[in-house]
Amino acid sequence: MANMINPINYAPALSRMAAVLGAVVVLQGCVLVPFIDAAKQAGVTKGDRERKLAEAVKGYENALYWGNTPEALAFVTEEARPKVQHQVALDKRERRIVSTNVLETNFDESAHQATVTVATKRFSNDTLVVKEEFEKQQWEFSLAEGWKLRTTAPASATEALS
Repeated sequence: MANMINPINYAPALSRMAAVLGAVVVLQGCVLVPFIDAAKQAGVTKGDRERKLAEAVKGYENALYWGNTPEALAFVTEEARPKVQHQVALDKRERRIVSTNVLETNFDESAHQATVTVATKRFSNDTLVVKEEFEKQQWEFSLAEGWKLRTTAPASATEALS
């Protein structure tokens, strides 16, 4: 019996450890918060991917508005880069974006691909007449790169507003 450890002697130490651990959790917040936030930023869930697409489209359209080619190309796949470079160069030389408006966003079932319909108002430097143009953008998501614009194509007003 002399070699047996009495569990009652550990009760105060365990109580103090629980109190310290509780204080750390209360003062520092949940230990898992950084991991949960990182998962949301990566777009692990469907809802996170949907939220991140809105951020990507806004960033892309903002870069086009300001004529920032490198920033716009950061949102584009390699295959779509020549077309976007041409569009930005044209906007810098011959016309100016007045405003953009996302009309509609449609996701596939897993929210790894999306179609975004955008209305863009531009004026020509020659005539200063504002015209509204519509385009359908195809976006794709990967965990490695996030949302990237795959293709963009003009759309008629009827297609865009239907």
